[in-house]
Amino acid sequence: NKYFIFSLATVILLSFLFFQNRNTGDRLENNLAPGFFPAEFFIGKIVDIKKVDNQNIQDSYFTWNIKVELTSGQEKGGSIIAIQNTASEDIASLDLKIGGRVVIQKTKNLNEIEYSIYDNYRIPKIIFIALLFIFLIFFFLRIKAIGSIAGLLLSFLIIIYYIIPNIASGGNPILVSLIGSILIILFSVYIAHGLNKKTSIAILSSIIILGVASSISY
Repeated sequence: NKYFIFSLATVILLSFLFFQNRNTGDRLENNLAPGFFPAEFFIGKIVDIKKVDNQNIQDSYFTWNIKVELTSGQEKGGSIIAIQNTASEDIASLDLKIGGRVVIQKTKNLNEIEYSIYDNYRIPKIIFIALLFIFLIFFFLRIKAIGSIAGLLLSFLIIIYYIIPNIASGGNPILVSLIGSILIILFSVYIAHGLNKKTSIAILSSIIILGVASSISY
């Protein structure tokens, strides 16, 4: 049965992505210079914002000490001070507010540990938009939406667990992107539109165009 074979191929692909991600993670860590460690990320809530007063008048930036209470990770429950620099002394230029949730980046260089605010925590908003998107797909496509969403999710998995880790660990970006794109086309299009001659021709055409574009990029 062609659908059984395709389902088996999908399971094999997901297994490949899982083990590939573990290997690329090891390679990325091995490529770090001695004394440097991968950055860690936590979620926290801002409890205080203060501008550093002892600034040199010749400085072209302003420094802020931001106290954050960590709400995730191994240091959950503790508080840290994150240092942020801005070009303006207006607190609004920080795009931060007391009580706001942020993503904290922890970097370690030899014996020094630094905390900085990576970005505002946007996951709740992203989840809301994603749910709205899924609702609209089901509203317009009905039962066909299942294949479209499954293909979309599989595409995200390939990007997150294959393309990004391999490029980050030093892989050839053009080759990695080409292989990842072919995997996305093969699996997501077949899942969304079914196994048939018309879909196969469309996929083959797309792969040829990708190959030509990649060759030109070299």
